[in-house]
Amino acid sequence: MRTESFKQDLINFIDDKRDIVEFLLLVKKNPDARDILSHYGYRFEYLAGMTDEEIKREYSPFSHGCLAEDPENGIMLDILVKAIESNNDVKSPSETFVDGLADVFFFKAGVPVVCDLMIGNEDNYYMLDAIQGKNTGNYTYDCALNDYDAFIDCGLESDETIGEIDIKLPFDDWNHDNIKALYEYISKHFNYDNRSATYTFGDDNELSHVKIKLSNSLYEIYIENYIYEGRAYLKIMIVRLREDSKIYQALNTLLASEETDDLVWSTVKTIIKQESIKTYFKY
Repeated sequence: MRTESFKQDLINFIDDKRDIVEFLLLVKKNPDARDILSHYGYRFEYLAGMTDEEIKREYSPFSHGCLAEDPENGIMLDILVKAIESNNDVKSPSETFVDGLADVFFFKAGVPVVCDLMIGNEDNYYMLDAIQGKNTGNYTYDCALNDYDAFIDCGLESDETIGEIDIKLPFDDWNHDNIKALYEYISKHFNYDNRSATYTFGDDNELSHVKIKLSNSLYEIYIENYIYEGRAYLKIMIVRLREDSKIYQALNTLLASEETDDLVWSTVKTIIKQESIKTYFKY
């Protein structure tokens, strides 16, 4: 649930037409702001480790005029305003539960990202090793990896690029409502063409089996439960559906800039559509 204090802070900010420094101070103060912006690929967890004076000292040279009049930074303000104006402010406990996982499993323009790992990226052993050790140096990532006891692994293709990303989680944390919330989260942010979900319950009416699949022209996300060495796990698998890794590398390059704008976002979403693949990549 978006807190009333954040809503009021945002209203006051807009009314006063303040600049980028004061916007960053707003984001630092309000976890809700960081959560909303993270769903659009904007990562501001580093602000939590900075004092107000450090933020002012570092960013004042780049602060020119009010934020709403800046074509780049104004996008972020618009995202926050729209989120507050939406009717989806109230979150269930299961939605809140999934929000924490979204700190490590998120989407950029519909492209799945897991702790900065993306399908098509070249093998990064050091980053993967740090993720598996829950010691990436990124406070947000490490907290979520520990909180969810998440183990992340990658499958490599013959060209040593990432062809599959797996997230393994203890199954006993995932009741029916939690998994439905995960399904809804992915459905909202992943540009799927097809999706399906089935759930099976045991004699005790507890969830016993899960099988979920969402796909588009480039990616498939598959979720299932399984047993490993006597313990039950939920696995989220993100796999590539095209053999040529250059398609994925091109998308990742478009999304790599910290200053991605609406044009980049819409271009990536267009490329992912099945009918547009041949337009951008000759087959």
